[in-house]
Amino acid sequence: MQQTPDQQEFDFYINLGKPTLGLYVRKGAGLPDLAHP
Repeated sequence: MQQTPDQQEFDFYINLGKPTLGLYVRKGAGLPDLAHP
């Protein structure tokens, strides 16, 4: 699957405890991994 430049600008974070919950954040936002707080 190819990524568009827009998609490359974001990191994907997913909470494994709630697999339906995922969130895209800007690269370098410095958010902790939701699955490992």
